[in-house]
Formats: sequence, C-alpha cells, structure tokens
Amino acid sequence: MPDPIDIGRPFICLSVDDLDATVAFYEKLGFTSNEVLSPAQQAQVRFLRQGTIALAFFSFIKFPNVNYRGAAIHAMAIELTSRGFQCWGLKQRGPELQLFLDDDGNELPDNEAGAFTILDPDGYQLFFNTHPPEREPYENNEWGVDDHMAAELAKPASDKPAMGNFIFQLNVKDLAVSRAFYENMGLRADEAANGSVDITGQHPHMLQDPTRFPIRLRQADLPGSALLFRSDDPAAVAASLRAAGVAGEDGPDGPTMTDPNGQKLVLVSA
Repeated sequence: MPDPIDIGRPFICLSVDDLDATVAFYEKLGFTSNEVLSPAQQAQVRFLRQGTIALAFFSFIKFPNVNYRGAAIHAMAIELTSRGFQCWGLKQRGPELQLFLDDDGNELPDNEAGAFTILDPDGYQLFFNTHPPEREPYENNEWGVDDHMAAELAKPASDKPAMGNFIFQLNVKDLAVSRAFYENMGLRADEAANGSVDITGQHPHMLQDPTRFPIRLRQADLPGSALLFRSDDPAAVAASLRAAGVAGEDGPDGPTMTDPNGQKLVLVSA
C-alpha cells in the first residue's frame, strides 16, 4: 500500500433545504451546537455535535462531501498529483503546481493554506482546504478534544442514548476500483459488514484525531450516501429515539430514519 499522507481532519458536509428544520431534527437525536454564528452565517451553515461526532450543514452546497482540514495543502496536492490524482481548483502554469491566488489574483505566500477538490470514481467530492490560522494548531496537534466536545463527552446519561460510532457510507458502482482509489491515497481498507469496505486514515495526525471516522464503501446500483451509527444495541437506541419523537422504520441494514433533506440515518451493529 502506498505511504500514508496527512490529508487533514475529516468533517462531513451535508446539503440542506431548511436549516432550522434540520437542526430541530438532529437535536432530537441528541446533537447540540454552541457555535457562535451571525444571523447571516446561520442562514447558510450550522454545525452540530454529539460527543466526538461533528456534522456540518450547508444551504449552498448541492451534494454531500467529505471535507479535510488543516493539512499542508501544497505538499499534499503535489504528492497526490504524483500519484495520478486530478486536483481541481489549482492554478497551474506548465507541469508544476503554482501557489494559490487570492481574490485579486495575487500569489499567496507559500503558507500551505488553500483549497482543492478531488472526485472519486463515482463522482463523490473530497474537498481539502486549510485556512492560515489552522496550520499551527494542526501541526502542533492541538485539534484534540476542544471545550465543546469535552462538555459533550462529560454529559450525564440522558433519555437519548448515544447514537454510536459514526460511519459515512457511500454507494459505489465498482467496489474494487473505489477501494484501489482510496488505498492509492494512502488510506487503509478493511473488510466490513455485508461485503463492504471501511476506509480509514493511517497518518499519525489522523490516528490521533478523536473525530476520525471510516468511510464505508458499499457496492450498489444507484449512487447515494447514508449516515451509519454503530452500537452494541441498535434496537435500544431506536426505541429511545422513537420515545423522543423521531420516527423510523426497519430497513434492510437496521433501524432507519430520514432527515428533512432525505438523508438516511441507519443504526447498525457492525
């Protein structure tokens, strides 16, 4: 397997039509937010957490994506390009990658901040971006359990049990091709439930990140994604959520709920 690359700290970014309805739905699942956002920002984005699970909701994106933050953008783009990946959004003049440009077209200092996008074989978007203030804390591994996450982890047991360990599932047309794509990025592939494959980061920064989660690749005829929550007793979690007013149904993979945007959430045991 190719050497691991530090591709940053992962977040799931989800597309929403009604932010307020979406927040209300996830609050019933035990998610909370203490992000300080202006009214203008709240009209476009919300951030919610439960324990170490962090989800971001945006009104201005069309499709879900995995966003990796904090890593050295230029070094990562150069390495990924050498492995055959197409990094969209980079300014290039000739065969070598150039510095990113600011809004006025001026080259930015080589501070390893910037952004680019890679599309996987099924067109799912992996978005890599780093803002200058993020570089130092990330390199110093200060992106551990922050104050909000610590408060979440310290909460006493409530009537809504923890959803479980988070997995982001993607339907793919050719599991072998998708697996090879992610392995070429330096990620690890492990066999998972029902013939699927779990993709996880192997770089030390990623291994130390308490918010890390696997991307589960599942072969299917149609594209799509699901938020999986793995626990020892999915039925007990489902019963508690029903008592909290969250409707669901028995799906083929486990108790299944649908958020206001049509996003599937599935409680699984493996």
